[in-house]
Amino acid sequence: MQAIRLGNKVVSITVLQQNAAGDVTPVVLFERKQKNSRSTPVLGTIEKVLEQMMDAEIEFMDSYRRRSKDSSRKKRDGWLVDIGPNVFRAARDGMKKIRVERLV
Repeated sequence: MQAIRLGNKVVSITVLQQNAAGDVTPVVLFERKQKNSRSTPVLGTIEKVLEQMMDAEIEFMDSYRRRSKDSSRKKRDGWLVDIGPNVFRAARDGMKKIRVERLV
């Protein structure tokens, strides 16, 4: 028999069976084992926030670096002329990495 591939959202599969007396009893066919967390829930949430902030900073720096190089290529001292819009756009790109709903 082939193993059934289940999504991560499936927690358990239970079938109701009827015995000879007519009583219905639940039979668990599959139950996902819970992973033991290596940190407390509060610290786990703080860790997720810090990871998102680091990802956002990396995205900001990569975006700003790319935009600054493009500005320098297009015009003389372009990195300085376009510093305001480049920083603003790079910050916007970085903020896209931070999502509150991904913390839960």
